[in-house]
Amino acid sequence: MVGGLWAGTALSRVVVEITGHEAVSDDDFARRTLGALRSRRARIAVDDTGAGFASLRHVLMLQPDLIKLDTSLTRGIERDEKQQALVRAVTVFAAQVGADVLAEGIEEQAQLDAVLAIGVRYGQGWHLGVPVIATD
Repeated sequence: MVGGLWAGTALSRVVVEITGHEAVSDDDFARRTLGALRSRRARIAVDDTGAGFASLRHVLMLQPDLIKLDTSLTRGIERDEKQQALVRAVTVFAAQVGADVLAEGIEEQAQLDAVLAIGVRYGQGWHLGVPVIATD
């Protein structure tokens, strides 16, 4: 189940992202596979939450360590109180189930200020830094 390239490798620095663009077709297989990864200390993230199939059902079923909010939830958040309320609700839920929240698509300081004020601890986007290739 979790072997191949990862056999014998410590996974404490690995975050496995489950994409929100496809439905999970086999819930039991997903739970077993993610359980095996977790037993080796990998963290699990649900990507693009709030878009496509990445619904709260995904979050409940997969029990991720990290909930990555889709860019559509951060774009314009500094001006939209309803968006802020939704992100705040997800952030409160995440805290109650022991997950962290990451806001994707932070492109401006105003967006960063808004998500920080809500309590989102992690962010990703051009405003925070350009993507780089990881090296040893």
